[in-house]
Amino acid sequence: MVNRYFIRLLICFITFTLISLDVKSEGTKQLAPNESIVIEGNETHDIASLHIDSPIYNNFASRKNKNPESRLYVHISDPTSECIFLGFSAAHLMNDGGLQDIEYWVLDPSGKEIFGGVKLFDGESEIKNWQEAVNGPEQLNGNGGYNATYISSDDLTSRGWTGEGDYYIEFRNRSSGLPFLIDYFDITVASNNNETFIEKPGRVWAYNWALFSINDFGFPNRPFNGSFYICAPDTYDESKSFISKIDFNGSGFQPAAFNFAFNSFGTDTTGNVVFDRQSVENRNRTLWEYPIYLNDPVDICEEAILGDAKIQSIRRCDNNGFEFGVYIKAHSEVNFLLDFHDQDGIFTANTKDVVIAESFEFDGLDTLVFLFWDGIDGLGNDYNNLQGGEIPVKMIYGQTPFHFPIYDGEYLFNGLNVEQVRPRSFNPTLLFYDDTNITEDPGNNNVKAQLVGCESPCHSWDLYLNQNFIGFGNKNTINTWWFAHQIQEEKVFDIPSYYTCSIEGPSGFCENETIKLLARPRLNPLAGEPYPISEIAWNGPGIVGSNNLSYIELDEEGEYTAEIFWINDDDVECSSVCAHTVEMLTIFNVVIDTTIILGNIVEINAEQYFDEGSFIQNLTANNGCDSILTINVDVIIPDVILTCKLEGPPTVCTNETTLISSLLTQSILPDYPVNILSYEWSGPNIIKEDKDQIEIGEEGIYSLLVNYKDLNDNTLITDCQIQIIASPVYNDSLSIDLFRGETFTLNNIEYSESGQYVDSLLTVDKCDSIININIQIKELPIYDQYILFDMSDCRSSDYEKLVASFDASDDCLSLEVSNLYRQNPEINAHSCTSGVGGGSAICISSDDSSIYDASSDKHIRFKLTVVPEEDKEVVISQFSFFEKSPEYFSWIVGGEGLNNYPNKFAVSIKVNDSIVYTQVDQTSTRDWKLRTFDLAGNVNFVFRDSTEIEFSMMAYDLVGNESFVTAWDLDEIQVVYSCSDKTMIGNIHGVVTDVFDHPIADVELQLFDVLGNIVYHNVTNSLGQYAFENLLEGANYSINANYNGDVLKGVTAIDLLQIKRHILGLNYISTPYQYIAADVNFDHEITAIDLLYLSRLILGISESFPHDKPWIFIDEKSHIDIDNFWHFNENIQVNSKDTILNLKGIKIGDVR
Repeated sequence: MVNRYFIRLLICFITFTLISLDVKSEGTKQLAPNESIVIEGNETHDIASLHIDSPIYNNFASRKNKNPESRLYVHISDPTSECIFLGFSAAHLMNDGGLQDIEYWVLDPSGKEIFGGVKLFDGESEIKNWQEAVNGPEQLNGNGGYNATYISSDDLTSRGWTGEGDYYIEFRNRSSGLPFLIDYFDITVASNNNETFIEKPGRVWAYNWALFSINDFGFPNRPFNGSFYICAPDTYDESKSFISKIDFNGSGFQPAAFNFAFNSFGTDTTGNVVFDRQSVENRNRTLWEYPIYLNDPVDICEEAILGDAKIQSIRRCDNNGFEFGVYIKAHSEVNFLLDFHDQDGIFTANTKDVVIAESFEFDGLDTLVFLFWDGIDGLGNDYNNLQGGEIPVKMIYGQTPFHFPIYDGEYLFNGLNVEQVRPRSFNPTLLFYDDTNITEDPGNNNVKAQLVGCESPCHSWDLYLNQNFIGFGNKNTINTWWFAHQIQEEKVFDIPSYYTCSIEGPSGFCENETIKLLARPRLNPLAGEPYPISEIAWNGPGIVGSNNLSYIELDEEGEYTAEIFWINDDDVECSSVCAHTVEMLTIFNVVIDTTIILGNIVEINAEQYFDEGSFIQNLTANNGCDSILTINVDVIIPDVILTCKLEGPPTVCTNETTLISSLLTQSILPDYPVNILSYEWSGPNIIKEDKDQIEIGEEGIYSLLVNYKDLNDNTLITDCQIQIIASPVYNDSLSIDLFRGETFTLNNIEYSESGQYVDSLLTVDKCDSIININIQIKELPIYDQYILFDMSDCRSSDYEKLVASFDASDDCLSLEVSNLYRQNPEINAHSCTSGVGGGSAICISSDDSSIYDASSDKHIRFKLTVVPEEDKEVVISQFSFFEKSPEYFSWIVGGEGLNNYPNKFAVSIKVNDSIVYTQVDQTSTRDWKLRTFDLAGNVNFVFRDSTEIEFSMMAYDLVGNESFVTAWDLDEIQVVYSCSDKTMIGNIHGVVTDVFDHPIADVELQLFDVLGNIVYHNVTNSLGQYAFENLLEGANYSINANYNGDVLKGVTAIDLLQIKRHILGLNYISTPYQYIAADVNFDHEITAIDLLYLSRLILGISESFPHDKPWIFIDEKSHIDIDNFWHFNENIQVNSKDTILNLKGIKIGDVR
């Protein structure tokens, strides 16, 4: 293959002579023009690699990509007389630089291969370095160039294509199939004329170039300094074009890999000019339209003619926006800046400034076109309804837009340099951009939008984060646009006027009348320049006479419209339409027939009628027309019923009189009373009679008969009766027994002394009654041995005075008794009040809690220390005291007043610091009451050794009134005891085993007395034995056993199977112990629920039984059967007379 190309080139050079031109190559020379640049301190030359087959950059020039927008084109004007010289450097990967074997082909415009594939293997290349690529084919330019591959005219036409067209080159990576780079290339087109080659520049192009400034000195530090020519057709005459050049040399463009295109719209094709030209974040939107050449395509693009534009006017016909008139010459895009912010000719984002833009067609003549603005500025202010003001505008007329979207360009430090090549514009080239959709800031203190143009070079950015993050240019499509020809003009308009209209006149008229309607035009703004009204046109169903005056006369109902016409400054006719609806009103002649009941009133139009007859009202209707109203009234007299009721006391006291009165009630019309003819009374003892009232003197039934005439003169009768019962006078006796110091209250009288008393009361029937009261005072019982606090030495400042009296000479025991005391006595002080039997009592404060608090410092306490002699025992049999919670406190020394009294009190007794007796929520009374607590038979109060006993009392649960005093009164606090020889000692013992008679160790047993107090605690030994000793002989106790061993002990899947067979009736379990073990959830039934709980335990889903009790212990003598297997008591009753009590333990779940 190489030898064949060499022979063809040799023949070409023998036959033809080269004509030397300034442009010796087309490729690297334009894209990488500088032989010497410095990067990061390193001297090198430009490199702009072709980026082949990258999916990120549209698979440029790829063999597998059939998209025409991503091809590398070579334009051939005449394939019969032109040829191509081309060469490429070695291909390599982007990241590691590894060399790749590649192959390329040349295809004609119809897509047929006319040359190739040419294989470049193992680093083989046609171009070795930058200098060879810039110098071009050595076959054409002599030494210093490269040995080019030659494609002749015969090759170009070999597949039948003979006309003008665009050939293209496709590449393939034969090594890895990955995207690759070609650092240097040249594609030179030449023609032969008179046996001489003539180079044809401006033939190499693409719609969407993909290039790479390699990262040989760090990413992305290598600049791109190349240039391009863009050929954009004139939209009026597509045979003509505008050619722009964009030159990056010295621009500071450092893109690494990048993709770009040129078009007439921007980054989208919605048709919305403002939206389509905005830059796009994180997407490749390099949409192609214009071909991009490496040189001026002088043989391809014929230059167009420059157009012109001028601002003409502003206009509107209503308040729905404005139109700006512009005269244009040539197809163009017109941008208007509404420069409300500072009028500086610059668009400032996030201010009042507004930009509107629109593209227009040109018909060959000067054309007046209009741009619409909705009247809303950049901050949302509405100009449509302003009553005056100015609109400053700046027009930017652009002929043939060039949009340059570039994707993934990391840096552009110095901005774009754009030159209009052909035809030359007489105005400087202005660049425009709108980057407001890009999140990051461009840096360089640049604005994100330039909508009125900046003079080239401009539009730069320097914000780059890193290769993997979106920066400003990195991974974004940044769009810049300009126009082949631009004209700018500024002008300030007054807000233009327009008319609205309204119609004045009535909304209705009466029959057989006519009315007028008047059309009133209103100028907006009011101070604006008025336009002459050219016409007023009326329309409606009943216009009488002319319909084009400012008013009309009409005689029919319906909708009437007036349209006002005027001519604005552009000689455009505007109009405003207003409407008015008119209703024809009728004259009314109405009759109302109404019926009322006597005594009622009917009101019509503020006139009241209560008599029969016909009445006339002359009225004006709501519609303003006359009306006549006739009212016929008929009055009905209804039947009236009279009812009778007798009122009086239900009883009459013996030997007294009472009154009975009558109450007559009329069923309706109380203002029209019936005529009473007579009253007829009857009864056993009427003492006095007066029409509607009588006086009686004994019990019985009393009646009244009333004769009357109703309103229709009918004679009627009504009657009623009442029964009176005699109430006797009572004479009763009442006997009351009181202890000394107690009181009895009756009828607000207190009794505290023995004697006979008489009191007079009223019964519930208000009759007199006599009560004979017999009061007997009993003395408190006197015990042989007792301790008594009688409070006779009460001193409000000193608890030490509150001491007890007792017999200290008893040789059976020694006894010590403390004084009464309270914690924190400086706060919890006491007072003295009148006590039981007239002596002194102690008065203490109460706890403010509503429930008993055993730790409260409000308790009053005293302690006993008893030491019985050897072989003796002390028994406390009773504790008592008087207490009351008075409604009003009264202190012997001090004041008196309302008491915030307690409702409850509690008693607590400790033996050797352990609470053995408690009574809470005892109801306190307002008067003195003896409180006695029986301790006899309680083993806790039998003492054989030295023992300390503490008694404490406290009141609580205040009534809750406003008083700060919470007084509780105490008196006569007494403890009754006895001392005697020791009683006999009893004991209880036994063995605890399972159902198989195996002893169970570590079972906890508790012994309770008859009051439920724990007396002793014991644990079984390894043989299952236990014993409770030194008990009162013959005393009753209860025992409870508990064992928290392994919950799975003895429980297996066999137990599950046996319970399941029992439930299914296949094999019933046979003993009461098995029934108890199988009832896992203790519901007295054996069901599938028991299976579920047991299986969850075996599988480890649960760690305990639902009742958390793995063992049941019962008296082995308990008589239970299968039918009543749950009839047993775990609290086993026992007596202490040397009792043997053996317990049987049943493991729940173990049904063996």
